[in-house]
Amino acid sequence: MSYRVNDRAIVMDVRREIVRRQSIDGSTLNVHCINGVVELSGTLRVAAAAGRGVSGKDEIEQIKEIIMRLPGVRDVIDRYLRIL
Repeated sequence: MSYRVNDRAIVMDVRREIVRRQSIDGSTLNVHCINGVVELSGTLRVAAAAGRGVSGKDEIEQIKEIIMRLPGVRDVIDRYLRIL
């Protein structure tokens, strides 16, 4: 018997991971999940990344890597994602 994680639970886990990252503001970020495929869209504000020498793109890649490790996630797509 295989264990399948509910898409709604995945969205909640993704939001929880984004909130944990103090360098970003994901309050205007949209997170959707269908059959384990997470889609990020909207606006992501990267505050402290520049001070650490990390670009907004690098920050997104790190977030995507973290999301990919969450149970039930099959892929992460950053469609229509605006980084400020």
